[in-house]
Amino acid sequence: LLVENLCPMKGSQFALETLLQNLITNACKYTPEQGEMIVDISQVNSNIHLIVEDSGPGISEGEYQRVFERFYRVNGDQHNSGTAGCGLGLSIVQHIINIHNAQITLSRSQRLGGLKVEIIFPIFKELSHD
Repeated sequence: LLVENLCPMKGSQFALETLLQNLITNACKYTPEQGEMIVDISQVNSNIHLIVEDSGPGISEGEYQRVFERFYRVNGDQHNSGTAGCGLGLSIVQHIINIHNAQITLSRSQRLGGLKVEIIFPIFKELSHD
């Protein structure tokens, strides 16, 4: 792990660790053997950009919103990872994003071909208590 620049922001350490763990676990789960994954964190103006990309099969655009629903899994349990899941990871991520007044975007990774998850956190905005 190489950290060149620190990107300070206000947030819940537990929630942000959970968010990272869920995103990285998903990327690992859907990336084939010998595949690639990129995690990038940078500061752009007054925002922190977190990007997680993988070389897995990705998600069709039509399912970008559905994957944030509780218990929803793309293709149900029929994926090649062999790892069981209950479809809560991205719904938890969405909740953490809401608490931190952040924005999330899903797209196809231009670099790796799989899923690209980009989250933009405001650096100095207070946490939401919803």
